[in-house]
Amino acid sequence: MNNIITAAGLILLQEYTQENHFKVLLLKRNPKLKVHGGNWVFPGGKVDAEDYLAINRAPSDIDIKNPPTLIQSDYLKLVKRTALRETLEEAGITQKENSLHYFSRWLTPKAINRRFDTSFFMAEASDINVTVDGSEIIDYQWITPAESLISLKNGEISMPPATFVTLTYLCPFMQIQNAIKTLCKTPIYYRPKLISTDKGLCSLYEDDAGYLNEDYQAKGNLHRLEIINGKFEYIRPHI
Repeated sequence: MNNIITAAGLILLQEYTQENHFKVLLLKRNPKLKVHGGNWVFPGGKVDAEDYLAINRAPSDIDIKNPPTLIQSDYLKLVKRTALRETLEEAGITQKENSLHYFSRWLTPKAINRRFDTSFFMAEASDINVTVDGSEIIDYQWITPAESLISLKNGEISMPPATFVTLTYLCPFMQIQNAIKTLCKTPIYYRPKLISTDKGLCSLYEDDAGYLNEDYQAKGNLHRLEIINGKFEYIRPHI
């Protein structure tokens, strides 16, 4: 069984104008990268040994390939530090820890060889001036959630499922603080089961009626991501 890699990301939002939607920061990953190469994503990455300083653990005592089991409070301190460090490294933005709000946690399906357990935080950006490293990250854009999904639909950009689902949740909101207050009230833990259908692929989430038995045809509450010819359709309960 492959080890699951702990990671974290930060969804940064900036006010646009009173008449328009806020914008979100998306970074373009180098196409040469094995994980999400060429995709537009939120700042983020793997936990490293130095991040364990957040819970007063010496980096020299940490085996990243076999990380220690942590209580929830320590886990959150750890992944917050990771999200902040990665945001600084990838986008050149320093964000304060107390600005972060826990939004979601994503576990890569078993069907995927390299699996990640990624926690995402949401925050209003302290700085909108972005500096990418030009290596792992080659470009950036501040864009409204709706515009980003139009670009995706038109084939102008690509993104992973977690980014797509998050942007879908952000679309209805006009104000940053309202979005954060509503969406981060009860963080969602996505542990999808990826199944094949006659139309393509489908990720079933835990509160989907078909989740337990991996039954695509199940009747009842639906919470799933359809992936058909590379296009996403997110079917979800109401917020």
